[in-house]
Amino acid sequence: MQTRIVDCPMHKHVNPKVAYEFFDTKNCIDPVIRCPTEYHTKKEMLASVYAEIVSKYLMLNGRISKRKERCTKTFFQFYVQLYTNKSQILIRPPTQHKNEYQEDVVFPSPLIKEIVKASSQRLMYKLTGIKDYVPGSLAHRAYIVYSYYHLIYEKFSPCMDFDGQFFGQTYDRVVFTTGHMTLEKQIHLLKEYDVDTCFEGEKWNKVSRLIGPAYRILLDYLNLKKYFDTIEFKYSPEDLFFWNWNTGGGIIPGSAYDFVVEGIKYKMHNSGKKSMLYEANLRAFHKFMIHLYFQKNVDYVDFEVIRQKKEWKKLMGTPTIEKLKKLLLSMREFFIPSMFHSFMGHTLLWFLKYIMTGTYIAIGINFMHGGAYNLAKLLSYDVPGQRYGKGDIYKLDKHVQSIFMDMYCGTGYLCYKMSNKTERAKKLYKKFIPIFYVSYSYKDCITFGRFLADRKR
Repeated sequence: MQTRIVDCPMHKHVNPKVAYEFFDTKNCIDPVIRCPTEYHTKKEMLASVYAEIVSKYLMLNGRISKRKERCTKTFFQFYVQLYTNKSQILIRPPTQHKNEYQEDVVFPSPLIKEIVKASSQRLMYKLTGIKDYVPGSLAHRAYIVYSYYHLIYEKFSPCMDFDGQFFGQTYDRVVFTTGHMTLEKQIHLLKEYDVDTCFEGEKWNKVSRLIGPAYRILLDYLNLKKYFDTIEFKYSPEDLFFWNWNTGGGIIPGSAYDFVVEGIKYKMHNSGKKSMLYEANLRAFHKFMIHLYFQKNVDYVDFEVIRQKKEWKKLMGTPTIEKLKKLLLSMREFFIPSMFHSFMGHTLLWFLKYIMTGTYIAIGINFMHGGAYNLAKLLSYDVPGQRYGKGDIYKLDKHVQSIFMDMYCGTGYLCYKMSNKTERAKKLYKKFIPIFYVSYSYKDCITFGRFLADRKR
């Protein structure tokens, strides 16, 4: 493919010659034009070109042939391969589970539209004292921006003329996340996982020298060394009776099917809520522990799943075109581990959530009953000249490096009391830890309709 600069047919620019035309010198492929202003990086622009080409053309008997229609599956699979990094391995699905995108078109109810409009007008009158406004005036613009009736039911554009009319494309400021499952949105979700989570090669050489000293400093700051060699290992199925039964239970191996006994229809599930999967997982885990105790071969299969979160998203204030477009692509996802894996993690590392906070982490404080004051003291509010900063690690749950997961699990191992244990007990525990350690970092996870061997969490 060759490239040349041409006039942009999609947008109006001061200098129209900003677009790239990708063309084939042998004229086997139709030219493709892309405007770089629509993409964040050059890689994204080139990816869109090649994805369009492979979805419209194919090799047939050594020759390039044009498809009768665009192949959406091939288009999407190109991005699947593009955004699968070294930390991920695509595998064949070992079970019949699927995780297809489900589009649920949900809109605000029109039954209460007039009620919302009246209450919104009353609220805006109380806040501003303005009851009637001139279309296109500043008061009209402010009303459209802040009125929750317009926020919910009316489309919006930052571009308004002096008659109070929007021109150009308008957008919703309130959207349901699964209501716009376009290819662009699916690709955007794929891209979220395109982060290598395993240090190796030159990166590992740079980081490995700092891991040990940094870990020792962390142990000192959190005052964790006092817990080393103090925790007694114990296991009882009764310790696992504490789950929120209405939350997702992930998936389990096996088939889903129906059967009838004495006229009563029974349904067997291989995915669903914890209430449906709890008994099967607890039986399997208890059997696993018995086999482990008698040092028999242990069959351990752990499958995870990622689900899309169904929720409303909104943009308050005066959003830009970029923010309005981004709103259509926004969606949160949550990772659902298998209950078997959760049982194992709780049995081994139940105590870490109580001791890892140390004195520098204030997660779980009772903010309204003394917690705010304790947090202020922790942050040295009474020290003159004290400065504060805040920040956030972008999507840490998707991008956390495996070395940090390993350190967390290793810290739990150091806390267990081994000095007074028999050799058989030590052998049992040392066999238990590696099984969890491997499944803790390496997971078979079904994402976007496919299974993925993932070294992410």
